[in-house]
Amino acid sequence: MIKTLFAVLMTTSWAGLAQTSQEEMVSPGNIIFQEFDGVSPNGDWRKQYGSDYFPQCDWNRWVFEATPSYGKMFVDGGYKDCPAVGNNQHVVRYDKTIDPERPYTITCDFTIDPPTVASVNSFCVNFQVQKGMRQDSKINCWSINLDIHDMRTGEYTIKHMGFADSIPVGEEQYEDGRFTELLPSHTGKGALEGPDTNHFIIEVHRRLNGSVSPNWVTVTWRDKSGIRERFEEDYSQFPYQPDPSQPVRVGLNTHGTNWTVRNLKVYYE
Repeated sequence: MIKTLFAVLMTTSWAGLAQTSQEEMVSPGNIIFQEFDGVSPNGDWRKQYGSDYFPQCDWNRWVFEATPSYGKMFVDGGYKDCPAVGNNQHVVRYDKTIDPERPYTITCDFTIDPPTVASVNSFCVNFQVQKGMRQDSKINCWSINLDIHDMRTGEYTIKHMGFADSIPVGEEQYEDGRFTELLPSHTGKGALEGPDTNHFIIEVHRRLNGSVSPNWVTVTWRDKSGIRERFEEDYSQFPYQPDPSQPVRVGLNTHGTNWTVRNLKVYYE
């Protein structure tokens, strides 16, 4: 279920990360939506279908809780007919659409919340989202995630990834809405679980040098120690490409963990 609660999460453990000057200079007219900032009203968040849709066990059990102050995903945790570490759980901000060919940026603060019991504890931003609103129309999107594999060492992976439809690529056949990754990944150690805060900046159709370039995505991940990763990826090689005649959306996803997101902002450049 999707729960919308008009309440404030009372916590002393959340420490948001300061915005960059670029984020502070966004013109109000360019903001597509902002949410989970304690002020903005909640939009229309809906669950989405993927290749690992298990109606017999968890479609009606997992919860995304949306309040003005935060969005919180509760992982399914696995049921008798589902993987023990849970499934991909996708939600999308349905009522706000985006021109798929126009440069835009997504920023957010998030925590990967304990207890973390899976080998992949993932917070993920889905963008260029099309399809996925019906069981026979599985999610197609590009995605950037942070996986934490080992809480003792903070071993992590950020994947050049997304979810793709049935498209043959070489000997591979991408099933409806299937998780798809292009290698290499970005890996390291020292990632922090909650209550420590992480911050993503995802710039769609933009190169690392700031130039506008279709299908390139620049990603910045930082935490309390500063910038941890900053890189660009070419999504023109990804098996799913948005239909330019149709709008796209932004969504969120988990695999294996609870997380909390705040200060989500999506805006045109």
